[in-house]
Amino acid sequence: MYSTLRAIKTHFENELSDVYNEREVQHLFYRMVLWATGLTRTEAILQREYVLTETQQAEMLESIQRLKRNEPIQYITEQAVFLDDVFYVNPHVLIPRPETEELVQWILSNHSKEPLRVLDIGTGSGIIPIALARKRPSWHISACDVSNDALVVARKNARELLRLSEVQFYYEDILSPVTEYQPPLDIIVSNPPYVLASDKDDMASNVLDYEPHLALFVADEDPLLFYRAIAEYALGNLKKEGYLYFEIHEDLADDTQVLLESMNYQNVEIHLDLQGKSRMVRAKK
Repeated sequence: MYSTLRAIKTHFENELSDVYNEREVQHLFYRMVLWATGLTRTEAILQREYVLTETQQAEMLESIQRLKRNEPIQYITEQAVFLDDVFYVNPHVLIPRPETEELVQWILSNHSKEPLRVLDIGTGSGIIPIALARKRPSWHISACDVSNDALVVARKNARELLRLSEVQFYYEDILSPVTEYQPPLDIIVSNPPYVLASDKDDMASNVLDYEPHLALFVADEDPLLFYRAIAEYALGNLKKEGYLYFEIHEDLADDTQVLLESMNYQNVEIHLDLQGKSRMVRAKK
């Protein structure tokens, strides 16, 4: 019944038009076509009578039902793009955001290719350390997370994306850390939980219903809990004049700066993302 791209596209549009706008439907359709068949958007447009296999039809039809429930397409395809690399993702890890790409690019622009020791705290899918290792193979990079399920995803991504460079992944609860670094580190980076629990009611269902709450939310009573814990850990594990990088909540930028300065960090710098929002901070020990 839906054996050709033309037929499945019509069905796709009819089923999803009440959930997504026309542009979003087109984007989702061609993303699914690429995943199911390997055809690019241009190839799919030129081959509208392309005959789908039964497996491809089943995958496309199943994706429609999952998209109708607002499930992120990244979890359906188990793929997310980050700095031009395709990463494996599942509901145990956050879907990469553009702001995190900007954080990685900021780190790269501030540090040349001399060997550095780097730690990513709360690594999730491993996108930050893997992206850094891809660009700086001379760096010695480690990464930790409190979720063993997330570490499985991160190690899978490292195996598939890294060749010459390796990242060491390990379990760590940064609220009760046990690992000490000797010699100390040059850089500690983190994108910790910073969404207030009270913000849940305002969040889109594709985030709230599917992405891991462990990696998203922090109690309203102590919104800088993880920033404080990581900054304290960095005091003992960063070398003198080493750098601490955070992705931050735009509404808590000033509070984060005050926190870091109160802990005697120097040159605390708030960095704007491409939307002009305060989304990153850097501080020197």
